[in-house]
Amino acid sequence: MAISVAYYEMAGWPRELVFVDAFAGERKLICAWGDRATLANDILSPGNNVYPYNNSGALVSHVPKIRPLAGGKETQGAQIHMASYEKAVVTVNYSTKGRIVGVTPGGDLISEWMSTGSTFKTLDRTQLAWAANDGEPLRPGEGPDKIEPVANYVLLYNSLPSLPGSVLTSPGTVNSEAVSTYLLGLTFAAETLMYAGSNITRSLNPQGASAFQVRQKFRYRANADEFGVHGWNYFWRTKKNKYEQVFEAGGDRIKPFTPIAFNF
Repeated sequence: MAISVAYYEMAGWPRELVFVDAFAGERKLICAWGDRATLANDILSPGNNVYPYNNSGALVSHVPKIRPLAGGKETQGAQIHMASYEKAVVTVNYSTKGRIVGVTPGGDLISEWMSTGSTFKTLDRTQLAWAANDGEPLRPGEGPDKIEPVANYVLLYNSLPSLPGSVLTSPGTVNSEAVSTYLLGLTFAAETLMYAGSNITRSLNPQGASAFQVRQKFRYRANADEFGVHGWNYFWRTKKNKYEQVFEAGGDRIKPFTPIAFNF
């Protein structure tokens, strides 16, 4: 979306700072007084939020100040005791640090990030030996632990007009098919991503309309072995030192983490 109001750069700006590991810039944009909120909102949107004076890739970090243009004409506002002006100065700060903001195919503003780690699985030493073909068995205190990767993935919707029903119905479910992130360039195999719930905040957007910030939280677990990536519905069987599925007494396989189509 292009910026929808007219504006121009104030003389003497932009101003820039160059660090060893970062770049920061500041612009002061002049627009009609009645367009100031629209300009501030538009310039936060993907496509408009990139610093235009170099190829640093710096994005808008925040709009810290909006004020009347010094020396501009003041008139009475729409209501008594309120001021109005001809021009406004919108200060915009840019930085190469901070979260990247993107947009979904449906037009929703999002951010993504991930933290990775590891978990331990205990191997049954009674099933292991120091050599093949009935070698010396492992003694207490001997033998390896299995270390496996895990991750927490967060998808933040910055301004939703209403809450999706999935925040209540989908916690504890896993992806029935492979899903890809919007910004990180990652793909999660089927049943490896479990929806852990969300944090929800309600606020007002720059136009004064109610909006929700929804932080969707997911947990990744591959549960992989030499036979492939299994995901959340395979469980570690210490006796066999491998992942297996579980069954009801009658013989039917069960999936404690219900697979669903993820549409987050």
